[in-house]
Amino acid sequence: DHRDLHSFPTRRSSDLYNLFDQTSINVSYDRRTNRPRRPSINPFPVSMIDEYHVRVGNPMLVPELIDIVELGMSHRKENLQLSGAVFYKKILNMIQWHSVNIVRIESLQYEVISTENSGEGNTRGSEFHLLYGYSKNFSWDLSFNNWDTQISGSDTPDLNGKASGYLINTSLTGLLRENYKIELSGYYRGIRSEERRVGKECRSRW
Repeated sequence: DHRDLHSFPTRRSSDLYNLFDQTSINVSYDRRTNRPRRPSINPFPVSMIDEYHVRVGNPMLVPELIDIVELGMSHRKENLQLSGAVFYKKILNMIQWHSVNIVRIESLQYEVISTENSGEGNTRGSEFHLLYGYSKNFSWDLSFNNWDTQISGSDTPDLNGKASGYLINTSLTGLLRENYKIELSGYYRGIRSEERRVGKECRSRW
């Protein structure tokens, strides 16, 4: 029985300075709780990644407690919107998936993956968004965000370490006729780097 004695959410936000009529700087603080999703607490092996991996949830997980501080800037014109921000996020009781066991059934071998509250995570990152209207009927949308996370305090040494990565999203939208709309979109996930306390470094693309 996990009792949540914290009061959520709370948010404080203010405009620090209006540089011009169309440009402003904003600072915000946000505090919230992130409760475990159903797959992460389901104790039955119902989610299969592939024929050699099995995911099993952990019903003893407690919610993540998250504090976020963000400093942002935004600029607007008739056909252009720009915004960017840098942020710092502190996560207590951070939830992570990791390998917990190897099970052999006859000649087959399965890796069991489960969840755990892995101590504290500290994330620094930035995000950028651009929306540009070529004309009344066509627009281009571009966003970018990156992060670098330091994880510590876990009782499982393999979960302590660093993780970083970035993501780019873009789309082009056009109104061809009154009732016809076309949209082209794409994304790119940068190489994700993980460095654990055991001295191993993993680089992968999601």
